[in-house]
Amino acid sequence: MYVPPTFQVEDSEKLAAFIQRHSFATLITSDRSRADGASPFASHLPMLLESERGPQGTLVAHMARANPQWRQFAAGGEALAIFHGPHAYVSPSWYATQPAVPTWNYAAVHVYGVPTLFEDHDRVADLLSRTNATYESAFKLPWPGQLPDEYRDGLIRAIVAFELPISRIEGKFKLSQNRSPEDRQGVYAALSRSAYASDRDTAALMAEEGLVEPMIDARRATGSAVTFAPAEASDFEELSGLRIAAMRESLLRLGRFDPERSRDRLRKSFLPAQTQWILVDGQRAGFYTLRSADDGLHLDHLYVHPGCQSRGVGAFVMRHLLSQADAVRLPVSVGALRGSRANEFYRRHAFVQVGEAEWDVYYCRPAPAR
Repeated sequence: MYVPPTFQVEDSEKLAAFIQRHSFATLITSDRSRADGASPFASHLPMLLESERGPQGTLVAHMARANPQWRQFAAGGEALAIFHGPHAYVSPSWYATQPAVPTWNYAAVHVYGVPTLFEDHDRVADLLSRTNATYESAFKLPWPGQLPDEYRDGLIRAIVAFELPISRIEGKFKLSQNRSPEDRQGVYAALSRSAYASDRDTAALMAEEGLVEPMIDARRATGSAVTFAPAEASDFEELSGLRIAAMRESLLRLGRFDPERSRDRLRKSFLPAQTQWILVDGQRAGFYTLRSADDGLHLDHLYVHPGCQSRGVGAFVMRHLLSQADAVRLPVSVGALRGSRANEFYRRHAFVQVGEAEWDVYYCRPAPAR
């Protein structure tokens, strides 16, 4: 892939997070058996990243046995998996600088490696189970994936599982980095107001990368109204499903994704009277729990559904919470999963680290000066 230095991404954690967020990939191989020369062949597949396997991680996936592509793996040639992120047309009319021409903003990650098959029944069954858990976790009532053994084994015989140890990885985030701050802000503002989800997602990624100043008004940033409503005890399962969806990416990266454990942890700390739904255009899109503690206020939970992340919703909610704390001049404490993007989020909002444990980092945002 042609990657000018301005658009190059080399941060391994950022690349891993991108792959996990945009895990439906295009797998390209070369059919060397053709008499008229090698010909490219592509399949579109969900692929899971096992970050801890190999120096750069390993991709695992499956395809239909009827798909001829897997037979090309025997030749031992390198394959390419392309992970596609958001993309958007950019009009020169959005720039402060003129003259200018149209372009396209986008993000993509290319992964290279030599794929090999694995046929161990239990390992293939485990791959299918993990794939199911990964994509069902966002639902209020996830499909449990329980099938009669004979039916399941018949499906397993109809597929081929494989792994692709990563030998090389390229990341390209083309997000107007080569334009002036004023030009970037104009692109961001226009894309944020677009009716197309991919445009808004591209704007969100520009903000996430720190290339623009996020809009202060949540409606302008998200095209939506952000409000709050009390949660009830009967909402537990819906809250739990949303929490699992919000944390899935970070937990997968750490190898700790376990929906049942996540549900149990929320159950032990669930305080309906202190929990508020976050509503985006009247729809439940997140929740938070802010309670009194001996040393001030403690933020037990703040989760926003992945579909509303990086659009200013979380920042809007945090400003709302901190304004409550400032009104009574109390500090706010919170814990974040080590390695998650929540750590950077809290630091951006003036939280300072005060401690840590094996899997968590603890922060405090001091009370305002009198």
